Amino acid sequence: MRKRAAAVLVLVLLATNAFATTTFSGLAGDAEGSGRFVVGLRSQARGASEVASGLLRIHARNFTVRRLALPKAASNREVIALFLFGKQLIAVTQWTIEQGDDPQVHAFNLANAKWTDLGKVACPGVRKITAEAGLLRFSCEEPSPVGETRWGEKTVALGSTWSGPAQVVELPVVEARSGAARAQLLGDKLRSEKLQLKARGKTRTYQAKSFGRLR
Repeated sequence: MRKRAAAVLVLVLLATNAFATTTFSGLAGDAEGSGRFVVGLRSQARGASEVASGLLRIHARNFTVRRLALPKAASNREVIALFLFGKQLIAVTQWTIEQGDDPQVHAFNLANAKWTDLGKVACPGVRKITAEAGLLRFSCEEPSPVGETRWGEKTVALGSTWSGPAQVVELPVVEARSGAARAQLLGDKLRSEKLQLKARGKTRTYQAKSFGRLR
């Protein structure tokens, strides 16, 4: 019986250690000031070349958390930026392993729970993203034949999927506000394992690993 219990324990430990840490990535607060936030969640199996990603919706009113699945085309990409305004959500994802690839843009309507693919932009070295009415602007680091850093601008049309005020995010995003509430990613800017939310004189800290595997 003891040998069997020990064997089961070993299997449990092996299964636990087979998966790397789950981390947060991307963060946005509702520009309407509702106290709602959205953050990306990223997990990767140890030694694997692919990641699994999703979103968490957090409300500062009662600190509740709800999951939101990304569209299939973005579910194995890292969330690098998010924009939230009322029922409108814009998610920017990228394959960040090695040199990265062209960021993809998807819009989500919280009213009808529908994702819309808005395309991608040739900007692997994105450093800043600006959301405007009907347009997403990317500030891109471009290679130079003389070794100097050059910056260019690329855009993605948002159409009617975004009507919020202009918002600018510098990557990586580590802090967001919505009304009087404030959310902050703690620790490593690129691989944060904790999110701290402050609202109404209270503080709640969430650990990425507590949300388990995404796939």
